[in-house]
Amino acid sequence: MKAEITNSLLLLITISMLFLATLAGDYKRVFGRYGYTECISGDLNVIIIIPHGGRLKPPDIPDRHNGCDYDKDKNECRWSHNCSVEKRDPENCAPVLSSDALTIDLAKRVANDLKVFLGKRPHVIISHLHRSKMDANRAIEEAAFNNTYAKAAWEDFHDYIGHAKASIHGRGILFDFHGQSHPEGWVELGYLYRHDILDAGNLNPNSSSIRSLAQYADVSFEELIRGKTSFGGILQEFSYKTIPSPNFPSPKGRKYYRGGYNTRRHGSRYGGLIDAIQIETPMILRHRETISRYAEDLARTIKKYLEIHYATKTTPKPMDFITVKMDLNSTNEVIADIVQASHSKASTSCLESSAYITFLGPTFTLSLYMHVFIVHSV
Repeated sequence: MKAEITNSLLLLITISMLFLATLAGDYKRVFGRYGYTECISGDLNVIIIIPHGGRLKPPDIPDRHNGCDYDKDKNECRWSHNCSVEKRDPENCAPVLSSDALTIDLAKRVANDLKVFLGKRPHVIISHLHRSKMDANRAIEEAAFNNTYAKAAWEDFHDYIGHAKASIHGRGILFDFHGQSHPEGWVELGYLYRHDILDAGNLNPNSSSIRSLAQYADVSFEELIRGKTSFGGILQEFSYKTIPSPNFPSPKGRKYYRGGYNTRRHGSRYGGLIDAIQIETPMILRHRETISRYAEDLARTIKKYLEIHYATKTTPKPMDFITVKMDLNSTNEVIADIVQASHSKASTSCLESSAYITFLGPTFTLSLYMHVFIVHSV
């Protein structure tokens, strides 16, 4: 009887996946291992990633918790479920466990609006695991705690981003969608500058996640970060409080997120032609009453930003080369991404060879079945 139920559910899942693929039109849509990661291929030189919007909490993956064995000199912790309760360090090794509500909904709305405005769709990569299980915006050690299933989801998420970057022939940009509840209510744009660096001014483009754009743009770097044609400058035209922008050039000591692991790894700070901006949306703009209008305005901002800064131009302007210290756990990750993007001839971001679903029994099959039908809609 159990076998019959399982087989029936598997059949329903197969049918539902085919149905959803049909809804996506000409755009390939696949799920990574265990159904924890989703990739929707696009044909625009834009990538949208959502690392913290997931809601799945499978029992096979223990909750992340405080790490241990803090190394002050390296500013590193050991992230392991083998850390005893007594050794866990809440002061130096506390992971962030909260999710970014409605960021998946926001991203899909923006993607659909871009399709309407430009006739093309961005690549979209989503982590559906709750952040308490896996953090796709951290290095794999802190992200997955060496759990097999969490590691697989993390690898699929970043592999899909790598494939998307490789499928863009020329310059492009990645937007890392997040949510925050800071009292200022800003839309915070992260280019990898700390708040005190933004406050002080005199920004070094070599330290930025839009380093490639700085080489090709016809305007000053200051203009790219907080001028009228900066992303913040364009978005503020729709009456949103945006930082950095002409109206709010720097946080002046207040709370501000500068961009994290994904912006560093997948932007152009260390090379390549794909830039990155982290977009931190306040909760007030993710409410059901405001999200539709905000998504449309965000899509219009991306459209105008592309038209101004990513029109065809093949010759970069000379820049003073300044060696940038690699601050990722593994420089090999960045080097591999750049090599893949510069040499690959991939035509799609969602390669079938890296997408497969493994079923772990009737309980998981049922949860995935509900997950496919309820959570996902392009």
